[in-house]
Amino acid sequence: MRNLLAKLDQQEFAQYFCQHNISDVANKFGICQSSVYNLARQLNLPKKPRFDVEPSYFEQYFLAHSNHETAEHFAVSLTSVRNIARDFGIKRKTARYRDYADSLLTDVQRAILTGSLLGDGSLAKIYGNSLSFFEETHSIKQKEYLGWKFDQLKPFTCLFCEIDNQGFPAVELRTIAHPIFSELERAWYKRDDAGEYVFRDNGHRIKVVPNDIEITPLTLAVWYMDDGTRSKIDRQLSLCTHGFSIAECELLVGKLKYLGIEYCWVRPDAKNRPVIAVGAKSYQYFLDLVRPYVRWSCMQHKLFG
Repeated sequence: MRNLLAKLDQQEFAQYFCQHNISDVANKFGICQSSVYNLARQLNLPKKPRFDVEPSYFEQYFLAHSNHETAEHFAVSLTSVRNIARDFGIKRKTARYRDYADSLLTDVQRAILTGSLLGDGSLAKIYGNSLSFFEETHSIKQKEYLGWKFDQLKPFTCLFCEIDNQGFPAVELRTIAHPIFSELERAWYKRDDAGEYVFRDNGHRIKVVPNDIEITPLTLAVWYMDDGTRSKIDRQLSLCTHGFSIAECELLVGKLKYLGIEYCWVRPDAKNRPVIAVGAKSYQYFLDLVRPYVRWSCMQHKLFG
């Protein structure tokens, strides 16, 4: 560091440091951002934030993700993530597994999770943690709906916040990591005989439908809110099941018929992916079945209009 300090024009460095962000300083002098901080400290220059981002955005992302995910998102080290959070005065106040080690899912919670996993929800592991957690992201327009899930899944939920989802305002829910979610994760994601994940060509894990899946009217309502569409002109409904096999979709069709939805079948979509269709003769029955559970103003368009 002394050699680097001797090679630099200290006055030029100090002036540029005070007028530009850390990334620009590092690029200007051909050094890493950590070296910029170290040099600035040796020259007693005014302290700067550790990287250039709105504190509110960093806080939203940090609270909704692990340190490892935050480091990857902002292209900084894990140490920097901890330091940035400290600089911004951000602290996580989340529930821990040990606080709810003996908690069990209620029938309502299990129904909501099943509908969510058929839809937009997923199960994952925190980096360096063997336990799994549940997470789901929706458009900011559906904040009321996802907030309901957050409340219904207590005491397991720990994070619910607005985030930037690739340039679009969104809201994200997460639970604590818990053996309950690890058990679900083993049932919902395909593994080989050695117990290793089986991946798609795009590198994503393959979600599967458990053979013992139970679909209740509440499960169906959540599934439809997450991944269902309707055509009021044709009086038909569709449940998007693109990620599942035809055999798994046929299993789900059998479950729907058990609920009394007689006119439903598996059909290919425009990209030849399986979709479950509900015909006109079961259209109104389906909507009447899920309507008692749909209390959110942001989802009324799926029932009326």
